[in-house]
Amino acid sequence: RVDPEGDEAVAFAKVTGCRAQSACLQVSLSMWYQSGVYCPIGPDILRGGVVYRKDGTTPEETVLLSTHRPAADGTEVDCSDGDWILRRADPTRDYMVPEHGHFELGGTKLACLPAASSNVQFAVASCPGPNLTATTSGLQAMVVDDPSTSELADHWLHPCDCIPPAWGIEPPVSPEAFEAVPPKSSNSFIPPPFEIVSGQFVCPARSTLLNGVHFETDTEAMERDDCEARCKDEPGCNFFWHGTQQGANACRLFDSCDYLVRELGLEGRLSALPREASCQVADPETCWATTLRRQSLSSAISMPFHYWSLHQQCDEALLLGGSGVNQCARPTYRAPTSHPWSHKKPLPDTFRHGTELIVSCWEERYAGLRGAQSAGQETLHCVNGEWFNSADEPGLGSFVCGACVQIASPGYTDAERRNEQELYFFNRMQLSLFTEVSAQDSERVHCLEPGVGEEEIVLQQHADCGATLLAEADGITSSDSRHLRLLKGSDSSCLEGIMEGDSPIVVHRNCSSSNVAQQIPMDDVPGLLWRLHSQAHEQAGHRLAPGLIDCAGRGAVGRVDFGHLFKVSQAAIAAFVGRFQLPVSHDGIAGGTWTQVSDKAVGFTFTDYPGATRIRGCVSFTDNSKGVGSMKLRLRRIDGAGGTVYFMDDFGFTWSGSGLVHHACGQWHSMSAVDCGYGWGNTCQLDMLHAQGIHVLIHGFDFELGSDDVALATMYRGRFDVPVAYDGDSSSTTWRKINKRTGLGFDFSVYGDAAQVRGCLVFTDKSTSALGIKVRLRRTDKAGGAIYFED
Repeated sequence: RVDPEGDEAVAFAKVTGCRAQSACLQVSLSMWYQSGVYCPIGPDILRGGVVYRKDGTTPEETVLLSTHRPAADGTEVDCSDGDWILRRADPTRDYMVPEHGHFELGGTKLACLPAASSNVQFAVASCPGPNLTATTSGLQAMVVDDPSTSELADHWLHPCDCIPPAWGIEPPVSPEAFEAVPPKSSNSFIPPPFEIVSGQFVCPARSTLLNGVHFETDTEAMERDDCEARCKDEPGCNFFWHGTQQGANACRLFDSCDYLVRELGLEGRLSALPREASCQVADPETCWATTLRRQSLSSAISMPFHYWSLHQQCDEALLLGGSGVNQCARPTYRAPTSHPWSHKKPLPDTFRHGTELIVSCWEERYAGLRGAQSAGQETLHCVNGEWFNSADEPGLGSFVCGACVQIASPGYTDAERRNEQELYFFNRMQLSLFTEVSAQDSERVHCLEPGVGEEEIVLQQHADCGATLLAEADGITSSDSRHLRLLKGSDSSCLEGIMEGDSPIVVHRNCSSSNVAQQIPMDDVPGLLWRLHSQAHEQAGHRLAPGLIDCAGRGAVGRVDFGHLFKVSQAAIAAFVGRFQLPVSHDGIAGGTWTQVSDKAVGFTFTDYPGATRIRGCVSFTDNSKGVGSMKLRLRRIDGAGGTVYFMDDFGFTWSGSGLVHHACGQWHSMSAVDCGYGWGNTCQLDMLHAQGIHVLIHGFDFELGSDDVALATMYRGRFDVPVAYDGDSSSTTWRKINKRTGLGFDFSVYGDAAQVRGCLVFTDKSTSALGIKVRLRRTDKAGGAIYFED
């Protein structure tokens, strides 16, 4: 790769086949259409040379080059025998039979050059675009990079990438996405109002602006345009809903939208009002189908798309049977700085001789192979019109991108046969079910959970709801019903519908896949919650009591939500049990091979953490990544103990030129197979690699331990280190930056439903007064400097 600060070097390449009958000629003249590369048509027996042609954009620009022979061509002014002569191609007067070496050229003479003129030189031919593998869906499996630039993947575009200005309407860009980009914007613009979901879903009531609910009256219309105008006129309005409420046109304005809420009696469209510059994604539908839906169903990592959690929740409502949802939009906009994209452009039709390209595979779906051996990439060189790989084989030679396979437990094949693979993953997603019924000034919610009775199900008020159930689609469920399995305690308890007098209610009993009473219709969930609220209301002695039922307070069930905590069986946990540090260090280049980063061998025992069933690694690190490729860590036995790999995690990259400290946690893994003892026959080590082969600095590494038993859950959700160092004088008036590097970044989504954060500090000072040290968290100056808190 070219380093703009590096030294210059001269490289020589051998060009084979430099014979008059096969090599092209470079002609340099003052007339632009006469200059260029002329390539052989065939040998000229009559003139004793070769006839060459330069194809032009129009027939008038096509020129022929040959040796001038007066005996064959007649006398030409300023042309001697043996000179080069340029003639305009003239199909009406030229007669050519190249395979027999017969040429009669009657076109107009343009110029003559001496036979030894320096204006005519041997030329090397350009190469056509390399022959690359496309997927069955038309997406490019091979990633092409130009190493002469500092950016990566110059000639490859993912459908989730923003549309580069130079890409045009070439695949994977959809026509609709291309048309949505304003001219001359370079795809950085403030989008128009963007519809998130249509149907019965709105934002939480607590997000409604003051005086943010409007109805149509006899004197005031309330069409969608009126609602949009109201939102635009309110500086704090970022979402608006327009539709019908109990048959009347209505408009609601929201300052935020943390999650989607289904409200009975509504029918309309919820839209976001973007207020910052964004870039348009190349193909939102293909992006979701190829990448984001799998990411949503199998990872707790939040993706860098605007309104990501709302897109997830809308799709989950579809997977739960689609009740209340007419249509979900797909992630369409991203921050222009979220990923590298603006430099990309399609593969040119031709490449100059000497061009080098690096070809790798789309890591999401493919892996590089050279024969039967793994190969991360292949280098192509253009040599006189032909491509050769690093082994001097024509083209890519034996390098191919082999498709990955999905390995799954029993049941996946049936889901694939029905083209419902997403339900296989969704069955494992932990959900919470709650309502927003509460006093008007309260932000607490009512969570569905087992009661104190043997089979009782209740709605209990909490600040937030943890994951409480799985919504499973099995062999006898219909498209709109699910098997609701409780997570608390044993996993053998499921919701079951029964009759109590004249009212249907639910209890929890041992799960049975053949019991139709345990197939809960998703359309009935709002009614189920209403009946639970009514039951609790009556038991409290409030039946028919005046003044206790209002639209926002106790007794009104207007809002129902499946609150997805983005928890997956392998990506989240019900309860944190403990945490311990591992002595790990690395400060240097991380190659494409595994390197030990733990200090010698490490051993540990889980006996000090009763109830723990799963483990994950969390790391703070810095790299000088340019994108495409990430840091991976694995835990394994040492070579002398067999080398067994227990698990491996991908921690991404910082994309900050070594200026940002990045904290990330891996997936949760079962502890049952992990055995790292204190002897050379059973101890372990931690290894690291970075696919980009760049500088990596690891600041710290921890193992967190967790349990699937929600009974072990407390207010504590986790803890991570922030690399901080300071040793020197302090000031009572001036703040000093104490974190290492330029900035630091972290993602709270890896801690599930955590809602609060605090800092803990170990320090020493020489204080002799009551005044103490203060620490604050804020944005960097370049990011606006906003202060989040101060302690």
